[in-house]
Amino acid sequence: MSFEQSVTLLADVKQQQLARTLGLLPCFKPLKLEKVRAISAGLSQPCFYLQHDNQDYFAKRITNNSAEPLASELAAMQGIAPKVIYSGQHWLVTEFITGVGLDNIVDTHADSADDNLTITLSLLARCHCIPLQSLEHNESNQQKLPQLDIAVTVKQLLQAVKLSTSHLSVLQSLSDLLQQNLIRAVEKQSNIEQVFCHGDANFSNVIRLEKRAEKPSELTHKLVDFECASIAPIAYDLAMFMAVNGIDVSQVSAIISLYLQAYKAIKPSGEPLCIVDNLASSRDCSSNISVILVTRYLELSLFINGLWYLSQYHSNQSSNYQLLAIKQFSLLANSHPQLNSLLAQMR
Repeated sequence: MSFEQSVTLLADVKQQQLARTLGLLPCFKPLKLEKVRAISAGLSQPCFYLQHDNQDYFAKRITNNSAEPLASELAAMQGIAPKVIYSGQHWLVTEFITGVGLDNIVDTHADSADDNLTITLSLLARCHCIPLQSLEHNESNQQKLPQLDIAVTVKQLLQAVKLSTSHLSVLQSLSDLLQQNLIRAVEKQSNIEQVFCHGDANFSNVIRLEKRAEKPSELTHKLVDFECASIAPIAYDLAMFMAVNGIDVSQVSAIISLYLQAYKAIKPSGEPLCIVDNLASSRDCSSNISVILVTRYLELSLFINGLWYLSQYHSNQSSNYQLLAIKQFSLLANSHPQLNSLLAQMR
């Protein structure tokens, strides 16, 4: 089957038009592409699988000024993510890795769930170890990773959802409360380290490779989809990891402990990290992860995710987004029952 024939098999005219533009990218020219197919599962932007001369590629349409190419390149240099082949204003092209997401792995082993946690947290720890100097002085790409700005994100999402005045008032009040809680937690915390955060460590974004690594040092899992990457505290990345995977707030201490084990395995001689229950004791650590801080970020992560899924549902009426919004808000409603009236309407 020729490339053009495979293009005509795509679902709609828009996908066909996007696929044809891929053949004009410098990374493929003058190569002749042989095959293309759309990839839609779990991705917010148009994505395609491409093939040429037995080489497989993954292409993702990106928004203007997206920091994803830079984040992907930096992660790939550390062996965390697939190799970047090309990045431009509208497309990111990487090697296509064959494997299965952790969310789709069926394992009857009793410890399989813990294995998924350990694997993902280890990859996040590797992200967090990337020196900030490489983010600030990257010569190949002038785009910088954004600093986390929760206030701006929440404001934009609240403007995007379509709800009654009463429900918007409830959400605005809850937003103010959650942000004030975070501010108070940050004020009592000292030495909060800013690191390279993935920002969306869903188990579906962790791929177990089918091909065994050729070298013992090579990772058997890769982290993909750096669309939400930013510079933020470690506590935020752990909190968003818990939120997107539906991990209850009661597990915060356990998640921090697993993360610290992963971090120590990667940087045994690095600066010490420790778990802090009492914020006042944070002075005892050169770097620390506070249970309270992760909890505050977790509440805001659930809130942000719920708003984003709800805005997507309002845009395209996909019931899947509605269910995801309900799941995030339900977890948050356990500690903030004022959300129950909105949940009742959504159900």
